[in-house]
Amino acid sequence: MAYLLIGVVVLPLVVSMLIRGRYRKVYDESAAVKLSGGLTGAGMARRILEAEGIEDVQIVEHWGLLPDHYDAGKKRLCLSRGHFRGTSAAALGVAAHEAGHAIQDRRKFAPLKRRELAIRYSQYLTPVIVVLPALMILTKTINSKTGILIIFAGWGAVLAFNLFTLPVEYDASERAKEIVFKKRLLGSVKEERALYKMMRAACLMYVSGVLNTVRWLVGSLRPRKGTVLPES
Repeated sequence: MAYLLIGVVVLPLVVSMLIRGRYRKVYDESAAVKLSGGLTGAGMARRILEAEGIEDVQIVEHWGLLPDHYDAGKKRLCLSRGHFRGTSAAALGVAAHEAGHAIQDRRKFAPLKRRELAIRYSQYLTPVIVVLPALMILTKTINSKTGILIIFAGWGAVLAFNLFTLPVEYDASERAKEIVFKKRLLGSVKEERALYKMMRAACLMYVSGVLNTVRWLVGSLRPRKGTVLPES
């Protein structure tokens, strides 16, 4: 159990905390860089899509648990309010990164399809790996140790999925970066460097999913005051 805890929880937690810290540092620095020309995040995304000849993708202002994302099924590029209307290097960098996913879709980038399938299935997997073992423990269908092992295994799969998305995220930023450079969408080399730095960091924002997952897992397994697990 101890080795499983270290392998599935502790190591991903440490790595994701370091990466998340790096992302926040770059994001805060980029948010302070206002780009000239008044181009917004939505405008940057639109220019990248037009340069790629993509005309069937809608760019929308979005709220929710995942505000910044590209929905290949609905052909929608969703941006949070701050990134949709913002004019900082942070806003344009995130928007450009998401436009990179639309380019992947246009070019039929196979890993993007596998990533979308993994996201879809993980939505159903999450409640199963939490609720089902808990119910089985409470009804004494299985003992508490086995139930906790099942939860660990399920969350391990979710953690692995989050890490699996990183190469796809990196590729999206590189595709968008290529267009920004070729089409000279920004006014100076300094602005381009600030944007590229944010785009590279944007690849890391999905690692926060690993961190949030681990935090939830640790919190859910920590005994609550007044709560007693059934004896095995």
